[in-house]
Amino acid sequence: MKSKVTSKQLMYAAATFIIATSLVTKPLYTFMKNDAWFAVVAGFLVNVLLYLVYAGIARKFPGESLIDINDAVYGRFFGKIVSALYVFFFFTLACFDTNVISSFIKALVLPNTPMALILFVFVFVCIYAARRGPVNLMKFSALFVYASTAVIIINSLLLLKDTDLKNFQPAFEMPLQNYIFGTYSVAMLPLCDPFALFMFAPDMRHPKEFGKAMFKGLTLGAVVLLFIVLRDITILGRVSALETYPTFSSIQQIDVGDVITRMDIIYISILLAMMFYKVSALFYASVNSIQRLMKFDSYRFLTLSFGALLMIYSLAVFGSAAEHSEWLVGGGAEYFQTFFMVLLPLLTLIVAECRGFRSAKVPAVKNES
Repeated sequence: MKSKVTSKQLMYAAATFIIATSLVTKPLYTFMKNDAWFAVVAGFLVNVLLYLVYAGIARKFPGESLIDINDAVYGRFFGKIVSALYVFFFFTLACFDTNVISSFIKALVLPNTPMALILFVFVFVCIYAARRGPVNLMKFSALFVYASTAVIIINSLLLLKDTDLKNFQPAFEMPLQNYIFGTYSVAMLPLCDPFALFMFAPDMRHPKEFGKAMFKGLTLGAVVLLFIVLRDITILGRVSALETYPTFSSIQQIDVGDVITRMDIIYISILLAMMFYKVSALFYASVNSIQRLMKFDSYRFLTLSFGALLMIYSLAVFGSAAEHSEWLVGGGAEYFQTFFMVLLPLLTLIVAECRGFRSAKVPAVKNES
């Protein structure tokens, strides 16, 4: 029997997407400062409603990729236009995350190494992982969640002596718009990213469990993200709003008797592994979408050319971490995410409902994994 992706693997993959994005929590602290934890809770509640939309689409088209769903809902012509937009979206997400992790490594780990070389190594590994296929990608998802959670807990225990619960005060003194923007930011950025896992639905052992697996992954990822934010607030307080990488700055405070220090190295290693996993999955979603859109027999011959494009795009998209932070805080990222992760899925569900789809089965394009 051919190996398939299990619901648990998809759940852990969704959680990995969210935990990996903990590197870019600066917008939370910019808007909310020491109330950033509230944005995570409120953002999760907002995303529960949004994930009902995703689950609704999955129930109507069990085991189908987003590309096949678009063809069924919008027709071949308009469906291909919508699918092309999603190809652009998945690929751009991969570029953004590649730029984020490469800029982080360049700034804090390898300052004398050319950015192009860092990108080349990272993208090369992602290409290799994507070529291994969706099943091989998904089966390592639990490992990343367990490893990252263990490191987060250990780091937090080592930081206990530096925590100060007074950093939560004063609470709820921000203007109302800050809470709205902060909640919207966390809802659109870390918590919506697993939407790209729709491209793995055709490879699931039990496709009807897609919605449930995604919701469990959202919950697990949000809980870990909330724990990270609470810890960072107790360590940094309102200073977190001034840090480019608040979580990294928190971990740098670890110093137990001048013996246990530089735990940030372990954090960097885990973060690099998780971002590698996320970008690999996004890259696979991109090339697999092109395969399905163009009716190719395989996506693998696309990986090298699009890998080169990924590297070039990642170099050009943001000139620095500060420029990326401005994109996040300025609202550009939220509007970009809203169109693809809220408006288009909601429109798809509404049109499918109006056209009378009831758990329709769309002929799937053969997919080589």
